[in-house]
Amino acid sequence: MNIPLLYLISDTGPAFRVDVSVLFGKVLPQHGIQSDIVAGKTPGAAEISVWGGGEAYLCDVSGGSAKKHIKTLLHGIKHLFRADAMRYQAIQVRDMPLLVARFQLSMNNLRRIA
Repeated sequence: MNIPLLYLISDTGPAFRVDVSVLFGKVLPQHGIQSDIVAGKTPGAAEISVWGGGEAYLCDVSGGSAKKHIKTLLHGIKHLFRADAMRYQAIQVRDMPLLVARFQLSMNNLRRIA
């Protein structure tokens, strides 16, 4: 069984939260659930050399709190719209309500056009 998941989080990487680093990075891959992670990169931290869950798509979020949130939002939007329906069986967005609202509005507009 292989279930590819796109996982967008508001945290920065490398992930220190147990649910992210252990559950999505170690445990779920052992059960066939691969999680590509979309997050900010902790300023000054080394690149994630190995993300056990799949691919790690990180963006630079340096420049203060407001810039961090704006950059994280734009990075998430970019990856949501690039997400391939043939590649991912699920998309999970955590702690990013503005991103979810923006994506839902876009999907509703696309349904009206189709």
